[in-house]
Amino acid sequence: MVNIIIPAYNAHQTIHKTLASILMQDCLDEIIITIVDDCSNEPYDYLLKDFSYLDNLRIIRKKSNTGCGQSRQFGIDNCDCEYFMFLDADDCLYCPSAVRELLRTIKESDYDYVISDFVEELSDETYILIQKSGVWMHGKIFKTKFIVENNIRFNNTRLNEDHAFNSLVLYSNGKGKYINYITYVWKYNKMSLVRRPDQEEFSIDEFIKNACYTITEFINRKYKEESIIEKYVDYLADYEDVENTLNRCKQILTDIPIFLQEEAENSELFKYIRTIIGNE
Repeated sequence: MVNIIIPAYNAHQTIHKTLASILMQDCLDEIIITIVDDCSNEPYDYLLKDFSYLDNLRIIRKKSNTGCGQSRQFGIDNCDCEYFMFLDADDCLYCPSAVRELLRTIKESDYDYVISDFVEELSDETYILIQKSGVWMHGKIFKTKFIVENNIRFNNTRLNEDHAFNSLVLYSNGKGKYINYITYVWKYNKMSLVRRPDQEEFSIDEFIKNACYTITEFINRKYKEESIIEKYVDYLADYEDVENTLNRCKQILTDIPIFLQEEAENSELFKYIRTIIGNE
């Protein structure tokens, strides 16, 4: 069984289409649907009536509004299925075989996670194909036991937290697979935090917090030194074309190596970080 976790905040205008895309799935008997209500202004109880023929739909409500990442985490914490995946309340699954293909793949060789492709809808209603993305949560399925046993959790930020979560998964010792198969549609929603231009400053701040969190977790979890370097450079590169952002990233990220402690000061990682900070 797979638990499709849907974080929802005031998503009443879009969530019916989201659920409809799940109802299209040709393996519905292997799906549990969990809507995590992030303290929306109005409850979602009416969905239990609208979809009364579903015995695999449940709604759980959080005590406070903490954002999409913590809502996903609340869903994981209340998951009793062998596998889970996420579907945002304004998005939809791409085709009737989407969940089946993800389930088939993760089961075939006992994988810990599977990554598939997704399409992104743009403001002009055109679409672009996104492949092999390690940033977004879209089009992925995870083995619950692997995530829980490795204590991989969402942090308490509201943006870019999916990148941090996925980084901990992808650089772990987990067994994963990528499939060249579209399973997800990231719908355009001008009111989402990711899309709103008035949230750019907040987005940058959240990006920096997640960069610090991820690198710190890599160090504390004793991930390979080359992996720490790769992720560090990856974060620095992500915003290098945005005015003033790279310097802000470097200012905070420069403090991260302190977690390596004194014995690591002569490591190649520490030398490398000092070099790129000094040369940039």
